[in-house]
Amino acid sequence: MSSNISDNYAKYFIKFNEIDHKQYEIAASSYETNYGTLLVNHHDAKILDIGCGMGHFLYYLKTRGYKNFSGIDLGETQVDFCKKYFTKDVELANASEYLKYHENEYDVIVMNDVIEHIVKDDVMDLLKLVKKSLKKDGIFLIKTINMSNPFGLNSRY
Repeated sequence: MSSNISDNYAKYFIKFNEIDHKQYEIAASSYETNYGTLLVNHHDAKILDIGCGMGHFLYYLKTRGYKNFSGIDLGETQVDFCKKYFTKDVELANASEYLKYHENEYDVIVMNDVIEHIVKDDVMDLLKLVKKSLKKDGIFLIKTINMSNPFGLNSRY
């Protein structure tokens, strides 16, 4: 996804969706349900959110007491937004290029609703880079839309 498309998405998201504490808490509750038991003992772990978007997962980490987290995204608008509200440790970066320089660095790497945007031929290379960027016994969490779900098309659009 190009930076321009990503930035336009962010502007659309901000314009047509009220971004408020309640919306972020709903997302955080979902992350707690899905990831809470996996992250329970990792409050000091080094965590990377690939494709952090508007910072919903970063918000979850911050409000749940995690200390050492960062994010990357292709959209400048998203990066600026996340820096303003969640953490200064957010970079404008392509995941594959970024991970090449962060071998054996992270305890946890998360990709929420990102992999479906990656060209099929590039997915395996990215996953290999994720593996190399994780410390021994590191955790990789990945979530993508289930299009067979009755609400899948609604989520997509």
